[in-house]
Amino acid sequence: MRLDELLSDAQRPMNRLRWTVLSRFGLRPFSPDAEKISDSEIFKMAAQMLLDMRQGSETAESGSFSDERFEEVRMHGK
Repeated sequence: MRLDELLSDAQRPMNRLRWTVLSRFGLRPFSPDAEKISDSEIFKMAAQMLLDMRQGSETAESGSFSDERFEEVRMHGK
């Protein structure tokens, strides 16, 4: 992939959101585990992260975030 293609891809909102959410949990966006997670699940996780930030949480590992739900999504993509 050329640099201009990479930059263009990074500017697409859903791709950027996917990257942000997955990197928060140490997953590479193109790893087999990450590819199991749908865009709608990424969007839900991002919404939970945003709610946590608004509540003054330092990390997404507290508040409304559920480790069990994240693992379920990561493993089964639902």
